[in-house]
Amino acid sequence: AIQTYLLEKSRIVKIAEKERNFHVFYQLCAAAQHPDAEELQVAELGLEAADKYVSLAAGGAVREEGKDDHAAFLRTLKAMDLVGVREEERREMFRVLAAILHLGNLAFTWTGETCELVPDPRDPLGKAAALLGCSSSQLQEVLLRRQIRAAMETVSMELSEEQAEASRDAISKALYSQLFHWLPSRVKPTPPPPYGRPE
Repeated sequence: AIQTYLLEKSRIVKIAEKERNFHVFYQLCAAAQHPDAEELQVAELGLEAADKYVSLAAGGAVREEGKDDHAAFLRTLKAMDLVGVREEERREMFRVLAAILHLGNLAFTWTGETCELVPDPRDPLGKAAALLGCSSSQLQEVLLRRQIRAAMETVSMELSEEQAEASRDAISKALYSQLFHWLPSRVKPTPPPPYGRPE
């Protein structure tokens, strides 16, 4: 079985100066801006250029000299085909990755009594929720409140701005981590070579 190790989960939500996030995020954004986005089935992800996403632009290295992210995306697709990832699975993977990018654009503010999402005309909450298969209100509830079970009842606790940010980041890390550890299970085994010398 294929073993996974050393996933740098912190990179998903925070990158150092002059560094990039994981390559696939930039590839997805490049593909979504390309004329063949519909054919590649990435137009539905609601993605903009990579520099519009906090988790990609923060390092200041959105574009890497001599690197064509769209061409790299096509190579990624080919590699997925070679290892046996089905088209439907691939689409679901891209939905999760796009949701992570939209989640990273969510900002919070403390009103003095409650923590609220900062309004954004691009609607990252709605886009992330749609990609994850839930409603905006359900996702917002998870981000802004914590459910605590006490005896026979469940109490809803308001999160602070910092706690909401931590909740957002934890969800993004968990999504990527699950994807990272699931993918090797989809790699089709390579048949062993025949015994003896080839004729």
